[in-house]
Amino acid sequence: MKPLACVAAVLIAGCASAPAEAQSLSSCSVGQRVKSPAGPATVVSVQGSSCTVRVDGRSYNDVYAAFMLEALGGPPRTAAQPRAAAPVAAAPGGNPKPGVYQCVGGPAGNLKLRFFTGGGYANEQGARGRYAPGKNGQIKFVTGPWEGYYGKVLANGRIGLTSVEGGSFYNMTCDPR
Repeated sequence: MKPLACVAAVLIAGCASAPAEAQSLSSCSVGQRVKSPAGPATVVSVQGSSCTVRVDGRSYNDVYAAFMLEALGGPPRTAAQPRAAAPVAAAPGGNPKPGVYQCVGGPAGNLKLRFFTGGGYANEQGARGRYAPGKNGQIKFVTGPWEGYYGKVLANGRIGLTSVEGGSFYNMTCDPR
């Protein structure tokens, strides 16, 4: 009887310590921490059942269907996961740092913007315009090809773009190059 009790105890203990099977998502939300096929990531935009994520340590976004992702807890990283690049701007909000930015997001695809000192910018084709400070740390494109759009400097010097004043700046993001 004693050996049977030991086997039962081992089986029970083994079952109790077995990891629970991960559940894939049916939807995601901006800011949510997830496990993507490429590693731990943060959701930066959502369009239907498509989730745009920024994988930890990468400077670009990936898009996955929600069912391809699993929910994670908070943002802890191990030594095997590289940390994000050092910030290139002092803090979110304010004017963009001069330079070329690679922009990616949803149906807009992939484009480049160049910001100049003194409130100027140009698109990839060289068409120029001006931007000015807006509300709550935003910038407003006042002339040129992006006239009527808004931007905001985000963490790590990234720039978020939107067509709606006060809208989400995570649907299209631009990384300094």
